[in-house]
Amino acid sequence: LRESGRLEDAWNEARILLERVPAAFGARSSPEAVIEMSAGLVLSRMGRKREAYEHYRNSLEIFRERLGADHINVARNAYNAAEILRELGEAPEEAEALYREALRIAQARGGADSALVRRFGAALAVHLGLVGRPEQAWIVLQEVRGSDPADARWSGALTAVSGAAGCAVEASRPGWMADLCAAAEAIPAGGKPLGGSGPAD
Repeated sequence: LRESGRLEDAWNEARILLERVPAAFGARSSPEAVIEMSAGLVLSRMGRKREAYEHYRNSLEIFRERLGADHINVARNAYNAAEILRELGEAPEEAEALYREALRIAQARGGADSALVRRFGAALAVHLGLVGRPEQAWIVLQEVRGSDPADARWSGALTAVSGAAGCAVEASRPGWMADLCAAAEAIPAGGKPLGGSGPAD
């Protein structure tokens, strides 16, 4: 239902399942965490960000309890919750901690060149740029660059961070900023700033 755009129907199904799954599998079970995550995805797409955040947090906590702190579903829910906080402009410290948790897990599970490492790292870098920490954002971008210099997610994050750092202003730049601005200027044509990159299903 969610993928076909029938979001209201998907939300109604999720609500029913949120009531039934604990009775069938016990409270705070892995199936409940999956339903919480699905509810978060649906509510996020419906624009109901605060409610989506609560479901992502519930799912995150259950997955941590049931599957361990290094499970990929923990990473996905940490990322999704962080994205919501960034979109709401709230709790930047919590958002950063969640992005870092997602990135750490992805790096441990998928290696330095995995798509999730680039996705989560790019999102963390954009967040750091938005909260006025472009030097740390540049460090993260360098760590997650991967083997494809034309990676759209990475180059989009680089564009956003360089804009936050003020690369468009011609002025004396410290070494890290000169490197950041030079990298941004070298983006192939068609590189676009990274907006929300959507939830991690």
